Order: sequence, then structure tokens, then C-alpha cells
Amino acid sequence: MSQYYIGVDGGGTHTTVLVTDSTGKRICLEEGDSLHYHSLGYETARRNLFDILDRIFSKIPVSGIAFLYIGMSAIEFEATQEEIERFLGGRQFSFPVWMHTDAYTALLGHTLGKAGAILISGTGSVAYGMDGQGEARVFGGWGPLLGDEGSAYDLGRRAIGCALRSADGIEERTMLLEEMKDYFHLTYPRELSERNLTRKQIAGFAVKTAQCALQGDHAAMKIVDNAVDCLVDLGKAAVIFSGEKELGIYGGMLQNDGIVRRRFFGAAKQKGIRVTCPQLPPQAGAILAGMKKQGIPLNDMFLQTIKAEVR
Repeated sequence: MSQYYIGVDGGGTHTTVLVTDSTGKRICLEEGDSLHYHSLGYETARRNLFDILDRIFSKIPVSGIAFLYIGMSAIEFEATQEEIERFLGGRQFSFPVWMHTDAYTALLGHTLGKAGAILISGTGSVAYGMDGQGEARVFGGWGPLLGDEGSAYDLGRRAIGCALRSADGIEERTMLLEEMKDYFHLTYPRELSERNLTRKQIAGFAVKTAQCALQGDHAAMKIVDNAVDCLVDLGKAAVIFSGEKELGIYGGMLQNDGIVRRRFFGAAKQKGIRVTCPQLPPQAGAILAGMKKQGIPLNDMFLQTIKAEVR
């Protein structure tokens, strides 16, 4: 019977789940909502996971599943068995389930298990470094209230604040004000205070902010430059810890071709940091993490296959 490996990338607003067989061949790819239980609560987050898993279980025999490895933005270190059971809410599986920070699984996708550093900037932001002895450390990733500088949420929140101060006449006129009114369907800026905005909605405004910066809006450009400086500092800390010179990048803010990415590459080069894209996405990195955890050899044939299958 074939064995199936399940790797999960649970980000701040989106989840991607990859299933391969033991040769690295892709069996299916499923997507769903966030697993971030700190912002959603355990019930909603686990329901989002189970919705995806139930779709997968309808496509493959559960008896053939070797493991489920979850990388998620809600945690900073490898989860204990107690933490895993709390998240699963009592649901039992016939195969082992492991959980770790999504920065770890993203790093494995970048280095294929070797020393290195990775910077993630999507809804949130975090960097992760691992040295040649296997020691690892998280940098940033403090969440939307305490940090996440350079993330889409941080960019969107700063831009909204700038637009509101402009509406009050406290700060310079900016395109962000009209863009904000249009994006949130406002007649008057003060209506926004009555909205219960989600993290996803605020992060979504980062796209508009970048567009305003491209059009030369001074306020938007300052926000983008601040984000880039924060991300470079975060990535540099992880690179120094790892002892390597290369920094992998992941997440919409850095992978989508736009002003943030272009300015980031330039700023990183000035700091002597070589920036590259990961060899594999985090959901594939989660599969490598699961194989490592279960003692399954990671051979060249498997890596060649999974690289060809998931690109």
C-alpha cells in the first residue's frame, strides 16, 4: 500500500495543504482558511483544518497516511503533545501529528534541512535562523499587537492611520485617504471607527498602499520604506545567527513583484545579504519536517520528484 505524507502551511489568513506519496509525487493540494487560533479561537481554527483534512480523506485511504505535519503562524516553537491535543480538540488520528512554527517549515523548504535563514512577510512577519549545529531561533513574529513590522497587516494599519490623520488635517494630504474610503466603502472617514475590521481586511489595504507609493505619494512611500528597513533588519539578524550569507524569502509582501520586493532586494544587497527564493514552498517543507521526525531518509530522488511536482 502507498504511503501518504501530509504537509500543512497554516498562515495568518490562508492555509495550504500538500499531500505526496513516498516518492515525492504530488497527490493533491487543498486550500482553506487560517489556523491562527490566537486570533480566531480554537474552535474556528480547528474547524478550518478539519474542513481541509476531510476533503483530503475523501481522496486517499486514511490507513495509508504516514504522518501529518503542521507548520503554523500561531506558534513559535515545536508544539508539545498536550498543545497538539488541545488544538485538535480531542479528535483522534491513526497517524502521528506534529506542529511547529511555519517559519521552521518554510526554512526547511528553503535549505532542505541545512543551516540557513528565512524571512517571511505575509499577513504577519517573522524570520528564522538555524546554524550548523542545528540550533534554531525565531526573530520577530510578535503578532499584530506587539510587532509584525514589515508585514501586510503592519503596512495596512500604518497606512490607514496615516489616512485618518490626513483627514483630521494633522498630516500631509495623501492619496491614501481616498483609497481608504474607496477600499472600505466609506462616505466619511469616521465611519471606519464603527467597523469591526478583521486582520485580513487591514492587511489587504497594503496592496493599495504599495500602489500609492508607486504613484509617488510621499506618505505611502515613507510607510513602504519603513517596512523595508524593518524587514532587512529582521532578515539580517537571522542571517547572522545562522552563520550563512544567504536569506530565503517567502510571503506575498516579498514574493509578489512590487515596490516592497524591489526596494527590499536593493536594501538587502547594500547590507551584504544575498536574497533567494526557497527551493520548495512551506507546505513541502512541512513534509520534509515530517520525514525528518519519522526518520525517513531524504534522498536525492525524492527531492527531485517533489521539486518537479510542486513548482
